[in-house]
Amino acid sequence: MNWRCKFCGFEIKDREDRRRIKIKEDKVYIIGICDNCLNYNILDTIPVNQMRNYITNKLYE
Repeated sequence: MNWRCKFCGFEIKDREDRRRIKIKEDKVYIIGICDNCLNYNILDTIPVNQMRNYITNKLYE
């Protein structure tokens, strides 16, 4: 995916080791760090039920 920093506009690289996942209430937040200004950005938000279904389907494959 092509993500940009909300603070400086620098392109955030799509690397799994530079992303984190936070689960709050009913959403899963994918958070990435900008290599230029070192700020964290919310890259994507996914509903918990959708993520739960995705993980369940992957386990039964």
